Amino acid sequence: MRIIMILFLITSFIDAITQAGHKKVASGNRATPTKNEIQSSMNEATGALRKELADLKKQLAETTDPEEKKSLEEQIAMLEKQLAMMGGLNKNLSAMSDKTIQDGLEEEAAESGVPKRDAIRINMLPKKVLNNAELFLFIKNVQASVEKIIPVAERTEALTFYNETKAQYKTASIVANAGTGLWLLGHWEKALFLMGKVCADDMHNADNLNNYAAFLIMTGGEQAAIPILEYLNSKYPDNSTILNNLGQAWFGLGAMENAKKYFNATIELYPNHSMANSTMANISLAGPNPDTPRAINFLKASLKGGYDPEKELELERLGYATNYDDLPAFNYPMKPDPFGLIPLLNSWPQKIQSNIDDPAPAYELQRYMNGVEELKREILDENAEIGKKLHEHGKKLVTDKIYNQEFMEPHNCPAHIQAVRTRYLLQMEEIQSGSGMPAQLLMPYFSPYTKSQKRPMSIYTILYYLKKFWITEVLEPMERLAVDAQHQNPLPNNCKEADAIANAYYAKRADIYNRGVDRIKKEFINKSDELKVWIFLELYATPDDQSNKGMGDAYALVDYLDEKIAKQSVENQTYEALLRFIESGKQYVNRLRSNCDQSGVPDPTQPAKDMKGYKVKRVECEYVKKIALPGIYTFELRCNTMYEKVNPKTKKRLPDIPKGAAEIASPRTQTVGPVSGRGPHTFYDAMYEENKYRPLCLESKEESQFGLEFDKWGKLIACNFQLSEDGTTLKDPDSIESGIDSRWSWNAIASPKKGYLNKLIIK
Repeated sequence: MRIIMILFLITSFIDAITQAGHKKVASGNRATPTKNEIQSSMNEATGALRKELADLKKQLAETTDPEEKKSLEEQIAMLEKQLAMMGGLNKNLSAMSDKTIQDGLEEEAAESGVPKRDAIRINMLPKKVLNNAELFLFIKNVQASVEKIIPVAERTEALTFYNETKAQYKTASIVANAGTGLWLLGHWEKALFLMGKVCADDMHNADNLNNYAAFLIMTGGEQAAIPILEYLNSKYPDNSTILNNLGQAWFGLGAMENAKKYFNATIELYPNHSMANSTMANISLAGPNPDTPRAINFLKASLKGGYDPEKELELERLGYATNYDDLPAFNYPMKPDPFGLIPLLNSWPQKIQSNIDDPAPAYELQRYMNGVEELKREILDENAEIGKKLHEHGKKLVTDKIYNQEFMEPHNCPAHIQAVRTRYLLQMEEIQSGSGMPAQLLMPYFSPYTKSQKRPMSIYTILYYLKKFWITEVLEPMERLAVDAQHQNPLPNNCKEADAIANAYYAKRADIYNRGVDRIKKEFINKSDELKVWIFLELYATPDDQSNKGMGDAYALVDYLDEKIAKQSVENQTYEALLRFIESGKQYVNRLRSNCDQSGVPDPTQPAKDMKGYKVKRVECEYVKKIALPGIYTFELRCNTMYEKVNPKTKKRLPDIPKGAAEIASPRTQTVGPVSGRGPHTFYDAMYEENKYRPLCLESKEESQFGLEFDKWGKLIACNFQLSEDGTTLKDPDSIESGIDSRWSWNAIASPKKGYLNKLIIK
């Protein structure tokens, strides 16, 4: 760090005092300067300072003006300090080796966001696209060089994994997936070894070639990755995965124009490509004239491609406040009306008594409302018990650190994190909008309903609108009807005439009630999609105790009271809110009597309707995704939780390299085995297969395709997968499990700092 500071001071002084036309220390796209070049620039800058100092001293000797004399003395003192500091820096520079200076400047450049152009490694690259035979020899040479750099212990363990996996599974694709498993666990040396061996053994698989190149990029061997990627690009043009990896490789070499060319091509194919946009944001911010608005746009596109709190934090640093619309779609599968609210609302009788001689509708409504009251009381009692359990649960989280970790760790996954953030942003937007809606209806948040844009709407927001319909469609028309009847109807001469007038009024009143309740039911159904998204966010954002620890089968997200208390509370509260609204019709349960009936006999008490068929529906987890990698690593995403199993021989390592992003598809999209009669030295020409086997990419997905993205610390931050047209299931129901023979295509993310393989020699 001291070396970087010295070099920073040197370059800052030179840039500050050199005039237009004087040589700069380094330009954005040229190699880092040598020690001699820096010393030459320093001598030139020092000479300029001495000349300026001599001129000032001459002016001081000639002036007689006291004010001018004082100003000149101050300038002379400042220049003498600068010259003294330059002398000290020059002395420090003389003591440094050229290598130390180069490393320091490169580290300084890396901290600025982009690496300096590496002319040595760029000059290693072949001058043309390799053919099949040349590529085979090239990969063999790269693999041999990588093996020399990898520590002996890592190489020995990797060879054991390679031999055991190959003997057990017999196919190169599964051995390659074992390499991916090692990569995910942070064992980059073993992963590189296996992937290099696989590519040398079986040269026909474009995914393996691409993945080997991606791993090389992320470990600093960009110079070894580019020839492989250029070969693939010639075979499979317009593939965003290949193009992104080429862009990342050129970025790692500091060749920004080439990097931007490939990133622009990637973004043209897939505008929200997370990796390409993220690196383009870094490029936009680098140099003496950073383009902040352009960087913000790239970061927003990257965020749309995969939610990452770090991207949002970077946007905040750049002065941009992320909002709900900036987030990617929360497109996890879920059945329509997951709580079963529509059948409950539809159970509301639309008939009230319309004739004094027919009390049946009044009795039916009374029985129904009694059932609603019973169901509501049952839910309230249940919620009281849930509240106690939640209180005890909260105390346990605070006092029992082991339980706290077991509870929280599974929720440290993309679905839960994005749901929490999405819900928060919606809450903040409503607070900032200054809505005048009653506070009790803002729980958990309110989002204005507009026809142009469907946004999540809470049950409380929807009920707010339905109450308005109840007032405008039922209460106000009935009030007008009563006033009109009072003024327009003549006074009856007897009770029979009074009954006739009453029946005419009651028939109109019943019609208003029927049309009002029907309108409310239709409006509720119209808003059910927005409500479904709100339910999504509530369930996924609510951490719940998982009774089934470990890697068991799929199980209910919300199940029994003693197991899934937090989410059950969400469902119960939602159900109770709708029941309270339905009770708006309670005022119409009383039987209407004839004006001729003076008996005073009370109405019989009506039993409560059995509402068990409408009891709160417990939601099962609609999304379970299992990913297995041969003998190395397995993990399951179960809605808002994630569980992992790791081979004891390969414990997870703290990442010291980026992991990138991967596209995964089911085995049926996997490339076939080696073609009969072709040796491993000949690349299988898949062009006649109409590009069927090109690496998976975001813009052209298989039905079974599933995407993962990792942040720079190696943490899983985003999942992307194919849903059916109605969003209720995975597009390919058979793709719940990605087995050990699944197909993987990796998107690299380059680091501005030189990686472990930057000294890799290629031939």
